[in-house]
Amino acid sequence: FRRRAQRNLSAAHPELPLPEDNFIPSEEEVAGILRLGDRAAVLLRLGDFRLTMLTEADLDEDMAAIEESMEELAGIFGVPWPRGLTREADRADLVRHRREFAARRAFAWVIRDRAGAYLGCAYVRPSPDRPGTARVAHWMRTRAAARGPAFQALFHDWLRGPLWPPMEMTVIAPP
Repeated sequence: FRRRAQRNLSAAHPELPLPEDNFIPSEEEVAGILRLGDRAAVLLRLGDFRLTMLTEADLDEDMAAIEESMEELAGIFGVPWPRGLTREADRADLVRHRREFAARRAFAWVIRDRAGAYLGCAYVRPSPDRPGTARVAHWMRTRAAARGPAFQALFHDWLRGPLWPPMEMTVIAPP
């Protein structure tokens, strides 16, 4: 079933590469995006942007984008990240993101362009203590920073749309 689902997803969305060990969505997820609390989008098109679930299979691209964008990213999440980030620590972060996504506790996507180039990441972290609230963040690698405002507008519109429950968003974004 895993291989068949991956082939079906790849056939439906050839512009988005799916790593071998990526979480394989159900047929329902391939057909459409479902509500938070049930399932969130593993694969998403937002205008000229494509979002895929962030996993450890994205390690090389993630490290390259972080290293390129170190100055812009420094401290945006309230911690010294990404300064001193090692490959091993990044891999552990990506494994955690995949597990949180699969458990529907938090959501992290790679932001890609139509050609599949890695532009940055987007996150939604619902508050476990305050239902109806979530921290929402994104960052774009340095060479794609000019596309950040367009992405943010589309992403926030999608989060306010009918497929997500109403929520108060705390937005975290680089300056």
